[in-house]
Amino acid sequence: EFRRVLFRSGSLDENETAWEPILRLGFETRRVVSCKEAVELMDRARPAVVMCDQRLADGTWKDLVDAADSLKDPPVLVVCSRIADERLWAEVLNLGAYDLLTTPFNRNEVERTVGLAWQHWVNRHGLSGRRHEVGSLRRRSRTCLGV
Repeated sequence: EFRRVLFRSGSLDENETAWEPILRLGFETRRVVSCKEAVELMDRARPAVVMCDQRLADGTWKDLVDAADSLKDPPVLVVCSRIADERLWAEVLNLGAYDLLTTPFNRNEVERTVGLAWQHWVNRHGLSGRRHEVGSLRRRSRTCLGV
């Protein structure tokens, strides 16, 4: 079963209109309040895509990358930060996250990045050629969670 789950955090909630493209992609959003809660939920919900702030109340995006790596079916992680310099971007990619989004969000960039992250997850699972399966699963409800 496909799981299209996004986590979003307090600072990611600042620009609610940025979530519209994600909703158009078929995601439903939810919010969690801590890294600990996100890790528990990643294990339980088995998300395909996770978005999180660079810094969380009780950890960082690196903690979520480490937690995701320990899962049987790890999600694709997108880090969000107000500071998106080359050093952070390189660190994000080198340590195993999928991409870096700058806040405040640009709607087109959010839609592009999340769509590509989802496609990356689908491809990683060898499902890209199974159009019927992908199509039927896209019609299922999706959940977005927030860190």
